[in-house]
Amino acid sequence: MTPDLFQELMQHMAQCAGAYRRAAILEARNDILIELFKSCDHASIGIIDRHRVLGLFRAFYDKQAWVVKRHIRNPRRCKFDLNKCHVDSLMAPAPPCGNY
Repeated sequence: MTPDLFQELMQHMAQCAGAYRRAAILEARNDILIELFKSCDHASIGIIDRHRVLGLFRAFYDKQAWVVKRHIRNPRRCKFDLNKCHVDSLMAPAPPCGNY
């Protein structure tokens, strides 16, 4: 195998690894949010208690160090419409705050 061909292969493998890592991160985020929403559905009827979810988001945000807070959204500054939130849409990238 020529060095140029080997370099091309390595670039392709790096791109594949990056794509796999992004997919794994999204899948893990999806699993976490599904478990969160299931834990908030006490009646097991598929309806989420909006106030409980927002309270959990606020409590989580408040407990985080500044290093973490700079990478996550402050739930007090975002408008959440949980009626529009569906488990199937959790894999989609989150829109910026205020676009709900």
